[in-house]
Amino acid sequence: MNADAFRHFYDYHFAENRKLWDGYVTPLSYEQFIKPSTYSHGSVRDRIVHLMGADDLWFSELRGVRPSEPPPPADGDDRKALRTHWDGIEQNMRAYLSGLQDRMLFAKPIKVP
Repeated sequence: MNADAFRHFYDYHFAENRKLWDGYVTPLSYEQFIKPSTYSHGSVRDRIVHLMGADDLWFSELRGVRPSEPPPPADGDDRKALRTHWDGIEQNMRAYLSGLQDRMLFAKPIKVP
């Protein structure tokens, strides 16, 4: 495994996230988007927030910084704000990946106090 392979896999990850968003999340009605579910992390909105948080936490730890604050509970359809937040997380991930070098794959991440 090398840094180029990681960049390749994460390019795929970003593309699939975009397909998920554009193909499945955007077409939902607001009621479908927030409908409670006992599966996994609840509503589609809550699952999206979870996915964003997992990406943000992982790459924040690799960068040695604190993850961003999760989006607050919505007081209406907040998909545009969520997409903007997810785009910011992706930008941070891409910035990290652009500087990733093979030797870094074997280093331990810096712990954030």
